[in-house]
Amino acid sequence: VKVSATDADDPTTPNGELRYSLTSPGDTSSFEIDSTTGVISCKINTLDRESQRQYVLVVKAQDMRGMASGSTATTSVTIVIDDINDNLA
Repeated sequence: VKVSATDADDPTTPNGELRYSLTSPGDTSSFEIDSTTGVISCKINTLDRESQRQYVLVVKAQDMRGMASGSTATTSVTIVIDDINDNLA
């Protein structure tokens, strides 16, 4: 999954350089985000639908290269887990 944001500032200046992060509340133990590309990936090998059907992540985009003085915006990303037949005989 990839998230993206836009900034009206000049992208060649720090004001226009965005950084992404996962914030609470949300499942930050099973997923991670590349701070420059916005690509969300799984940190664990398997996700079991029987134990958790979906994950809700809160993604923050921040300009000024993620510095504390930068403007921020957040959004929720819901990841739904499909079931597979894991009871093969």
